[in-house]
Amino acid sequence: MQAVGFGVDDGEEYFIIRNSWGSSWGINGYAHVKAISGSYGVCGLYDDNTYTLVGYDPLGCLDEL
Repeated sequence: MQAVGFGVDDGEEYFIIRNSWGSSWGINGYAHVKAISGSYGVCGLYDDNTYTLVGYDPLGCLDEL
């Protein structure tokens, strides 16, 4: 499951998530998950996350390319 965006519908905030099961799942492979306060969120969405920092290269590995 990967969060790819967010939105608001009738004042309710939600995350747009993508699943690896393909376009036959949910809304063409995506779903809206209600954003709630709390430490874990719905389905643990706020727990144990990873993300990519574009252009972040603290070890200088990209200098060799």
